[in-house]
Amino acid sequence: MQVDGPKTSRKALIHLKSSAALLGAAEWILLYLGGIITFLGLWYLCSFAIGEYFPPPHLVVEAIVNNLTSSRYFSSIGLPSGGYGPHLVATTKTVVGGVLVGVCCGCLTGFASAYSAYIKKILAPVVWLFGASPIMVVAPFALIWFGVSAASKIVLISLYTAVTIHVFALQASETANARLVEFARTQGASRFFCVVNVSLPAAVPQVFGGIRIALAAAWGLAAITELLGSVEGIGRVIIATWGMYDLASMMGGVALIGLMAVFLDALVVFARSRIVHWT
Repeated sequence: MQVDGPKTSRKALIHLKSSAALLGAAEWILLYLGGIITFLGLWYLCSFAIGEYFPPPHLVVEAIVNNLTSSRYFSSIGLPSGGYGPHLVATTKTVVGGVLVGVCCGCLTGFASAYSAYIKKILAPVVWLFGASPIMVVAPFALIWFGVSAASKIVLISLYTAVTIHVFALQASETANARLVEFARTQGASRFFCVVNVSLPAAVPQVFGGIRIALAAAWGLAAITELLGSVEGIGRVIIATWGMYDLASMMGGVALIGLMAVFLDALVVFARSRIVHWT
């Protein structure tokens, strides 16, 4: 009995931990399902209250299914063949490309500003200018300078992403735990070692928060530039179906962008959990 006691206790503890994990997962799933059901209920309520100007969810889903990969209807209103699919891919490529470029530039300038007062003073007016400029003011210039190609959209997204990441990287670096740096210096670590192995790792979690915010905003920026002028993209679908007063197809495009945004945000969260696992 003395030999089996610890083994039995260990098995019981493992069982309790497994049960707690299952209960936590079930609670998480139920909460999310409750949120989805509440959202759909409010959507149906708004549709009932507003009428034909607010299509219910089942009509939006029907529009997506009927025009997802191929659509004669889209071709008849001047859109390229292929339904929502190619347009969603084009918008996603624009968002991902612009965010990647912006994150690289923003991290470089933000971290550099944190460790150089001269660079910080030089870049501060530029960051303030573009950070305070409304997107609708800058977007037409991007279209004029770079045309209606993907380049104009990527430049615009990269610019605003870089400004956002710059601010997050700068603040995260400046507020990194000074005690950790002091402790490393007392152990004989060089300043370069402290920057690379202490300050930057401490700032990375906050930078991921900035990436999520920039990624969420990038979808809106891409849609705005596509609405102003583009040959492809979900924004192009929305403006074309708007001309036909097809609200269900318009909302279908918005719903697809939302689903893709949620998916990419989940990927960022997953990457954060693997890269900054110490948090």
